[in-house]
Amino acid sequence: MLCKAAIVIAAILGVVSCENELTPLGSNFLGQDPANAIKEAEFDVKAYSVPVNPVQTSNFSSMPFGVYEDPIYGVSTYEFVSQLSLAFSNPDVGNNTVLKDVRIEVPYFSTPTGVSGEDNLETTYRLDSIYGSGSLRLEVYRNNYFLNN
Repeated sequence: MLCKAAIVIAAILGVVSCENELTPLGSNFLGQDPANAIKEAEFDVKAYSVPVNPVQTSNFSSMPFGVYEDPIYGVSTYEFVSQLSLAFSNPDVGNNTVLKDVRIEVPYFSTPTGVSGEDNLETTYRLDSIYGSGSLRLEVYRNNYFLNN
């Protein structure tokens, strides 16, 4: 009798537990119809730039120099700092010495485009590494900071 009762209960549970509608595995995972799911969202984002510390760039064959304005990323400024290196230390320059001029060599690349004048004295060049148009403004400042050797 106990065996017949167990079979009847198992049969009833089997009939009750069957689902008439079959659904694919994971179809209700998001709790909504995937066709109507939200595909876009807007969030408030805060973005900013952080200044980078100076980097030693000794002995580069070329370097960016000047100001570049990009329509997307904004303005980038390229500068450099140099230090006078004497052939020997502690030179005796006398009293009340005045510095008359400073010369600095800024490397750039050029291609000769023509020669004019007598005895080929004047050569015209096209600059390969200068971008933009108009004049170039170069400013030199005294730093008063020892860079170290």
